[in-house]
Order: sequence, then structure tokens, then C-alpha cells
Amino acid sequence: MRAELTFLHNSFTSALKQKTQFTSFPGWRAEIETTHSAAKSGPQLRRRMEKAMVKMGSIKSGSFWLSKKAKEEFNNITQDLTTVSNVVEEKAKWIFDKLKGKPLRSLPDLLREYNLPPGLFPTNITAYEYDEIKSRLTVHLPFACEVSFKDSSVLRYAPRVKCILLKGKLIGIEGMKTKVLVWVKVTSAAVEGSKSEKLSFTAGVKKSRPKDAYVVPREAVRIEEF
Repeated sequence: MRAELTFLHNSFTSALKQKTQFTSFPGWRAEIETTHSAAKSGPQLRRRMEKAMVKMGSIKSGSFWLSKKAKEEFNNITQDLTTVSNVVEEKAKWIFDKLKGKPLRSLPDLLREYNLPPGLFPTNITAYEYDEIKSRLTVHLPFACEVSFKDSSVLRYAPRVKCILLKGKLIGIEGMKTKVLVWVKVTSAAVEGSKSEKLSFTAGVKKSRPKDAYVVPREAVRIEEF
């Protein structure tokens, strides 16, 4: 157990030093940091084990009786060691499966899979993260920017856009605006039906726009303020 924890601790320390390489891959950074944290806790649990053994060793020589407190401490440490081992094994397997698995999806491909037009985000994003379990999507851009579409609509993006990605819609959007007389925050974007040619944006009020205006990802233009 000690050798395994030491190996994993060193491996993930090395991975974190190169974490900029992982930020373009959905969820990797969070998984690596979680695994690294679990692996680091191994030595702390070993120290607790050693202290418990000292307590047990201080008991009267030749006696097989253990105090209730020492027993409880020993049982708690055993449970914690089992938990750490399971977390490290699970997270490490997830990461290494990704390393040897199929190529990761581009953001346009991800949006297509969820029946959304791939041009909802500009081409010059720097990275994106997607947590499939919680359906959380985070898109990173190098700066605040805006895109003009062929239907004359305009979307603005903060350097980081967060939302929940579901089939046919983005909800709980943070970091996106559109112009409806004035600039208004977009809180959701949804295809109005599986075969609909309309994409509706909720920005105070719901406004429908042609879906094909957002089919092709476009390059964004830098702006001074979001």
C-alpha cells in the first residue's frame, strides 16, 4: 500500500506540473487534482497509524487487552486507508483509460452530439471542460469577445462561459450576452424541437432566431469589456 501511494503521489505531482496540457481536455484537470489529493493523504494516514501503534505499544507488557479508544482509532484509520485506496484506484483508472482511449471530441462535435448548432461558440476558444455526470460545460476564451452571425445577430462572450449542457439546450448560462436594443445577459439557448429550424435565446425575453445562422463556428473579435 505504501509503495503504491508513493508511486501515485509522484506520478500525479509530475502531471500537475504539466497541467496546462490538460486544460483542453474535458474534466482532466479536476480528476488529476482529486487523485493527487487522495494520493497525498496516504502519508498522513500512515502517521496516524504509527501514533495509534505507539498508543497500543504503551499498554502494559504481556497484556492482550486493548483500550476502547485505541481500538476505535485503529478501526477509523483502517477505514480511511481503504477509502483512499479506492479513490486513487478509481481516479487513476479513469485518467489512464482516457490516455489510451479514443480521441477527445472538439467543442463543435460535442454540441452536435447534443443536437445544438456547432457555431454557438467561436473558433478561437482556448479550451473547454465538460463534466458528463453533472452536465456542466465550461468554455475558456483568451479574452472578452463577440461574434456577428449571418442573420445580423451578435453574441458576446466573457473569457469564461459556464452553463449546463442538455439535449438540445444550454441552461443556466453565465458569461454570454446578446443585443436586444441594449446588451442583455443570455440565460439559455435551446432548439425549439428535434426537427425545428429555430434556435431560441432567453435574454429577459425569449427570442427565436434561424438555427442555420449558427451552424458554422466563426472567429470572434476582441472587445474591451464584456
